[in-house]
Amino acid sequence: MFQAEPMRKVMLIAEKALLVRLVHMLQSLGLVQLIPVSGENETGLTQAAAHTFFPVEANLVALRSIKEYLRLSPPRKWNPIAEGELLLSLPEQMELLAASVRAIREKSEKIQSEEREVERELRALLPYGGLNVELSLLRDYRNLRILSVPVAATLPEFDGTVAELRPMPARRDSGRFSLAARRDSGRFTNCSIPTAAVERPATLLKLWVVEEERAEEFIRLIAETGVQPLSLPELGRRGSPALRLQQLLTRKQTLAENLRQTEQERAALAEEWCVFIHAAEETLVSLLLKNLGTTHFLVSKYAVTGSFWVRTEDFPAVRDSLLEHFPVGLSLYEEEAGEHGTDALSVPTSVKTTPWMRPFALLTEMFDMPGYGELNPTAMLAVCFPLFFGFMIGDCGYGAVMALGGYLLLRRYRTAAFMETVRQLSAILLTGGVVSVLLGFFVFGDAFGIPFAPEEGVVFWWGKWLPYLPHALLLKTEGGSVNDMLILSILAGWLHMGCGCVFGIINELRHSIRHALGHLGQLAVISGVCLLILGLDAFASSNFGQWLWSTVLFPFSLAGTNATEIVLLAGGMALVGIGEGPMGLLEFFGLFGNVVSFTRLALVGVSKAAVAVAVNTVLIPELAAGGSIIRFLLVALALAGAHLAMVFLGCLSASIQAVRLHYCETFSKFFKGGGVRFAPFRFSRVFTRS
Repeated sequence: MFQAEPMRKVMLIAEKALLVRLVHMLQSLGLVQLIPVSGENETGLTQAAAHTFFPVEANLVALRSIKEYLRLSPPRKWNPIAEGELLLSLPEQMELLAASVRAIREKSEKIQSEEREVERELRALLPYGGLNVELSLLRDYRNLRILSVPVAATLPEFDGTVAELRPMPARRDSGRFSLAARRDSGRFTNCSIPTAAVERPATLLKLWVVEEERAEEFIRLIAETGVQPLSLPELGRRGSPALRLQQLLTRKQTLAENLRQTEQERAALAEEWCVFIHAAEETLVSLLLKNLGTTHFLVSKYAVTGSFWVRTEDFPAVRDSLLEHFPVGLSLYEEEAGEHGTDALSVPTSVKTTPWMRPFALLTEMFDMPGYGELNPTAMLAVCFPLFFGFMIGDCGYGAVMALGGYLLLRRYRTAAFMETVRQLSAILLTGGVVSVLLGFFVFGDAFGIPFAPEEGVVFWWGKWLPYLPHALLLKTEGGSVNDMLILSILAGWLHMGCGCVFGIINELRHSIRHALGHLGQLAVISGVCLLILGLDAFASSNFGQWLWSTVLFPFSLAGTNATEIVLLAGGMALVGIGEGPMGLLEFFGLFGNVVSFTRLALVGVSKAAVAVAVNTVLIPELAAGGSIIRFLLVALALAGAHLAMVFLGCLSASIQAVRLHYCETFSKFFKGGGVRFAPFRFSRVFTRS
C-alpha cells in the first residue's frame, strides 16, 4: 500500500523469426514494461522496425473518419467480439462500411450543393419578387442597358439620357412597359418594351434604362454615392421572377425533406455499425501498439534481444508462459532491481492499490511520481482528501448533489476506453460528496445551509417536515463551534504533517541518518507549534478544548505545557539544524505557517456556510410570502440558481484547498518524486476479447 512493489529486470534473447509472436505474447500477458532502445549499440545490433503485417494506420484513419462522420457515441449494450474473428472479416467489413458511408455522404453532399445553388438564386431573385415580367425581355438590346437601383437611392448628375422603366396603367392589358425620360431629351419619349404581363415592380427597386455606351460611366457615378446597381439575374428559362421564386421555394422544401431522409439513413447506419466500429477501432489500436512494440528490441541477422521490467511476484508467471509458448529459441536472464548498480530512478514504480484508493493515484501523479523505494502517499490522499473535502463542504444537501454528479459522470463514461482521467475525477467527486453528506448529517446538521433544528434568526428548518433529524454537534455560524472547528483543523494538521514527517524519517533511514534526524526535528517543531496554538485561552477554555486537554493532551499538560513547548521547539530546531545545516533554522517560520495554514479547513467551511445562510435569509422569506405565480417562480429560480452556484464554487474551492494542504504542507516533509510509473505493455479492452 505504501511501499513500491519489488521489480525485476529481465533480458531475453531469441531467434529473429520469433519477434512478432513474442511481442503479441507479451502484450497478451500485460505484465511487463518494455525498456526502449534507440539506434545502434556497441554490439552492432540495430533497432527493429515497426512491424506492419496489417495496414493498421490506413484502416484506423479511415475508421475514425467514418466514426466522426457518423457522430457515434459508445453503445449501451454489446457482446465483446473476439479479436481473431474480427481481423478475419475486417477488410471486407471495412470495404462494405466505407461504401455505405460514401453513398450517403455523396447523396448528402449533392443535396447540399443543390441547396446552396437554390439559396444563391433565391438571394439574387428576391429583390425582383414583385416583378411579374419575363426578364429575358429586358436583355440583349444593342444600344440600351437596363439596371436595377434601390428606390431610396439618389441618382447623381449625369450628362446623358436616363429613363425609368414603368408599367403602362392606361393600357393594362397591352403587355407593355413605357420609358419615362429623366431628362427631356426626346430620345425615348415614345419607346416601349413588350412584356408577357404587366404589374408594378416591387417597391424596393426601380428599373432604369441608360445608353449602352454611357452605361459604365453611369454605374460608376452611382457607386460613388454608396449604391451598387444590381444586374438583372439569369433565370435560365422563360418566366417571371415571381413564378421562379415560387418554384425555388418549392424545390428548397423538397431538398430539405430529402436531406432529412438522408440524415435518417445516416443515423440508421450508425446504429447498425456502432458496435463493429468501436470494436474495430479498439482492435486496430491494439495492433498499432503491438507493431510499435517491436521497436523496443534490437536485432541482428539471426537474433533478437530486448529487456523489460516485471514485478517480482509476476516474474514466475511471465517466465513460465514464455517458455511454454517458445520452448526452443528463447533464453531469459533476470536480475533484481538495485543489483549491479541499477539507478533507482530508472526503475519503474508500481504500488498496489485497493479499488477505493485507485482514483486518488491520479492526484499523486499530478504532483509527481514517487521514486522506486520511496513511500507512496496515495493511501494518505485516499483517506485525508475526502475528509478535508467533506469537512469544508459540511452540508448534507450540497454533498448529495456532488455525489450524484460524480455517480452520473461515472455512468456516462464507464465505457469510454480513453476517458480514464474523467472516471477517476468522478470517483473522487463521488467519494468527497458521500463524506460531505455524512458529516453534514451527523456533525453539522444542515442541508443547503438550512439547519435541521431551529436556530436564532432562522425562518425555516428541516425539522418542520422531518422531526427525527439529528441535532448538530457543531454550528458553523456560532462562535464557540467555530473555535471547535479551528481546534479540529489544527489537530488535522498535526496528524497530517506528523505522518509526512514519519514518512520522511522512513525514507531517509536507508540513506542518511542525519537527514532522518532533520525530519524528526520537523515533527518536534510542528508538535510544539500545535501545542502552543491549542493552549491559547480562546481554545483551551472551550468545552472541546477542555475535554482535549483532559484526555488526549493530558500527558503534555501533566509535564507542564510551557516546558513541553520549549523542549519541543528548541530540541526540534536543533535537530533540523543538524539535518539541514544552519540554513535549516530558518525553516521554523515555514513550519509555523504550515500549521496555521490548516485553519483554512474551518475558515472555508464557515465562509461557505455564511454565504448559504445569507442567501436563505434573503430569499426564503420572499418565497414564503407568496404572491403571484410568476413572482414565486422567479424567487424559486433565484434560490435554486444561488445554491447551484454554491455547489460549483464549494466543490472548486474545497478541492483546491484539500489538494493544496497535501502538496504544499505535507508532501514537502517527505516526498522527493522523480520516479517513473510502471506502465505494462498491454491494452485495456472494452468491446473485444483477446
